Amino acid sequence: MNLKGNCTISFIDSSLTMDELHNILKITPTKIIKKGQVISEAINKSADSNKWMYKEVLNEGEEPSEVITRLLNQLKTENIQRIIQTCNDAVIGLYLNSEYGQMGFELSAENIARLSELKIRFEVHILSLGKVD
Repeated sequence: MNLKGNCTISFIDSSLTMDELHNILKITPTKIIKKGQVISEAINKSADSNKWMYKEVLNEGEEPSEVITRLLNQLKTENIQRIIQTCNDAVIGLYLNSEYGQMGFELSAENIARLSELKIRFEVHILSLGKVD
């Protein structure tokens, strides 16, 4: 399967500084967006909030559950819950892109329990180009 994607964790409008977030999480952000920053010149769009984001890329041949597990294994519950209390929003997002018209993935019981323990929103975004084998 020609599957591409990533799994991210994002904190939106935290009262903590970007350095404080980095120090608590012990993870270097993949992207930092500041309120007012131009995020798309094509549609003249600026960011309406501050955003700290870390991304784990789905490796070739890897299942989506594996990239989720890899991200979750880096997160300490007490640190995530501490940060969530300082944010307007926090989310873990799974982004998948496939050439297939139909696809699926599973979440292990361990990943479901871990997401529940973190008390964080989980989103899945799938882009399928609809080719059929």
